[in-house]
Amino acid sequence: MNPVMVAARALVAGRDRATAILTVVALALPHAVILSVVAGVMMFARRGEAPLNEIMSQPVHVSLAAFAAILLVVPAASMGSAAARLGLSRRSRDLAVLRLIGVSAMRTRLASVLDTVALSVIGVLAGTALYIVALPIWSLITFQEVRLSVAEMWMGFLPMLVCGLAMVLLAGLSALAAVHRVAVTPLGVARRSQAHGISWIWLLVGGLVGVAWFVVLTFGGGFAPMVVMSIALVLLAVFVALVNLIGTWTLSVIGWLMARLARRPAMMLAGRRLMDDPRSVWRSYGSFAFVAFLTGFMLPVVNLLGATDLSNAPDAPDTHMAKVVVADVSTGMLLTLGITVVLAAASTAVNQSIRAIDTVEETRSLFVMGARPGFLDRARRTEVLLPALVLIGGGVGVGIVFVAPMLSGQGVAAALAWTLPVTLLGILVVVVATEVVAPVRRRVLQASQR
Repeated sequence: MNPVMVAARALVAGRDRATAILTVVALALPHAVILSVVAGVMMFARRGEAPLNEIMSQPVHVSLAAFAAILLVVPAASMGSAAARLGLSRRSRDLAVLRLIGVSAMRTRLASVLDTVALSVIGVLAGTALYIVALPIWSLITFQEVRLSVAEMWMGFLPMLVCGLAMVLLAGLSALAAVHRVAVTPLGVARRSQAHGISWIWLLVGGLVGVAWFVVLTFGGGFAPMVVMSIALVLLAVFVALVNLIGTWTLSVIGWLMARLARRPAMMLAGRRLMDDPRSVWRSYGSFAFVAFLTGFMLPVVNLLGATDLSNAPDAPDTHMAKVVVADVSTGMLLTLGITVVLAAASTAVNQSIRAIDTVEETRSLFVMGARPGFLDRARRTEVLLPALVLIGGGVGVGIVFVAPMLSGQGVAAALAWTLPVTLLGILVVVVATEVVAPVRRRVLQASQR
């Protein structure tokens, strides 16, 4: 029998049940979100091809659905990638045993990737089942003055198969990249550490893309609307990718300030950990920070448009269509925000689990040195809470600053009132998600002390 398959079967047999279940769940949720988002875009496209009313014949809803898809697919795919790394983080001892009995390093890595791919297939099947079970829920939502139906949100077997294969491929590539960054030896698994810095060039590129975004939307009136929207969506995709780099840099600065200004050991430890690996924290809720900015910017505009008196407008059909579009934008934005909150919570739990596993030796050393569980819990909460306050609250605040010139003084106060609950909810969900993985942290620590 192929040695790689034998090693892969050995890894499957030796799986940690809790970590395997968490990995499957962490893959199933983003896959269900991706299927629902893609199905939504396809639904609006089909409505445009066979419109039941005049509003369905307009292309604006397809563009807005694609806009929301970009906001949701990117963090969902990132969460699936993190889930694949979670399945590997717990296997260091098993990988070392395979090397000890004579399996080569290359075959050990390949067996580990196959083990992760097997878990990802289970996660994709579970996510597909979750998408199917959730189909009736969409009938509670109305777009374009017509309630969604199960038939409209059913994407078909071929697109479902393509999305499933894409998620499995993403998980496999993430696992391959993860095992490539470690050295597997008979004595253990050592991580090849790299600096988590970011070049100032990327910050400059991010600023230029942001300027281009506003220029296209402001001065693109002379071009066809679909051309302007296509360029804007491409710029948005590039900006979302760059925001990940800029957000990582921001978190590293926050960690440096926390460590530099710390007056308590827990704050010092939290800052040092944040400086050491800001990417894992950003992956937890960076997507929610970006959507928080859009909420701070768009929610006041939508409410402003909704409060505008259009009864005296000369063209009644256009007035009615504008009201429907405003209502649909508001519904879509709240739906996007709600899904992102769930993704941020699940992603935080997954990444906190990864961090608990990756830092188990550090935690054990701190215990040996006399650190108490309460001290480590305070450091962990500080490590999550302060960046969440800055990123989520700051994202909403910057969005309000962008839209403030369009509002009166009362409008700014109303915008703060509208977005404050969203900010508090996001921070609360992120913090609660970190507490959910406390049993995983204790179990990993107990296993390392055997």
